[in-house]
Amino acid sequence: MIRLAHAWAILVLLCVLVPVNAQAQRPPDEARYQIQVYDGLVKTYRSGDLSGTLAKLDAMLGSRTANPQLAAWLKSASDMGRIGSVECVMMIYTEAFHVASRKNLPLALNGSRRYLPYLTMVRAELRRVDGRSAFLRRWYPMWEAMLHGIIDDFDTWDLGLDLLPEALEAYPDDSEILLGAGARYELLWWRSPDNSHRDLVGGQFPSRDRLVRASGYLRRSIAANPAESEARLRLARVLAELGEYREGLALIAGDDWKADRVFEYLARMIEGDLYERLGDTGAAAAAYDKAIPLVRVPQSARIAKAYLEHQSGARQEAVEEVLRATSLPLDENDPWVVYIRGQLWRRDAYLKRLREMVQP
Repeated sequence: MIRLAHAWAILVLLCVLVPVNAQAQRPPDEARYQIQVYDGLVKTYRSGDLSGTLAKLDAMLGSRTANPQLAAWLKSASDMGRIGSVECVMMIYTEAFHVASRKNLPLALNGSRRYLPYLTMVRAELRRVDGRSAFLRRWYPMWEAMLHGIIDDFDTWDLGLDLLPEALEAYPDDSEILLGAGARYELLWWRSPDNSHRDLVGGQFPSRDRLVRASGYLRRSIAANPAESEARLRLARVLAELGEYREGLALIAGDDWKADRVFEYLARMIEGDLYERLGDTGAAAAAYDKAIPLVRVPQSARIAKAYLEHQSGARQEAVEEVLRATSLPLDENDPWVVYIRGQLWRRDAYLKRLREMVQP
């Protein structure tokens, strides 16, 4: 009887201990479910179903456990070395922010702002795992380009939006990040109250300081990648505003712009402006004449030429030039309109590059 009692005691002990030990080797059911939900989200996104991914994400964020759910998944993915999946989740939150912001939902309401805390969590984990992440190196320029679409709200941006200082600290010599920084301060100059081209409410920095900051970042971008032609264009324009006309002309001299008709158009526009400031109206007019046939809608070039003609007393020619400028097709923008939106024009190409990076 004693032996039988001992046998039963051992059997009962085994029944209790084995499940506990087995359970200790894997996450609890709830944690495992949370991990599986995010794994399913990654799978849906990688299948190309963006709308389905975002619908699932919004349903998940409606739960009270959304924050711990993401934290649990991040820990599991990082522990297992699944950094590619973490980058994919970063892209999912980026896509959600992008889609919401394009719907013009106020950042202060339940629009794109709701995704920021989660985006911050994922980004922090990527930085913890790899402070020089190749993915983040390409993600920061896209984020900056996206923000240029709301640059007029710069003074009221959420703290979580402005990641330029973080990007510059992590990648101080990246030409794209430096170009984005230079373009940002050029845009901030454009909207400052003492800029005669634009009469808007002022902000944090004096106008000239913005131009000086822009020139510094753009010079560094060119030094990091001398082939970065947009940085040269923007620096030439900034130098025009800083009074460095000859240096600006030297930057855009030559025929290497001919590989891209839009960039050549912008170079000739900036060249004309520089010559105007030097008082050489003949060279300015010649630059605008070169610009006009380069693009389908050269409205800015025609207006600039009309201004020169008006200033020289050729009033009738100026009127005719204005009429030509206002008779151009309406289904396409003058490249100058795109230029003054900073890096926004690069946003979609940057997004495409990132999407390709997170595919398995």
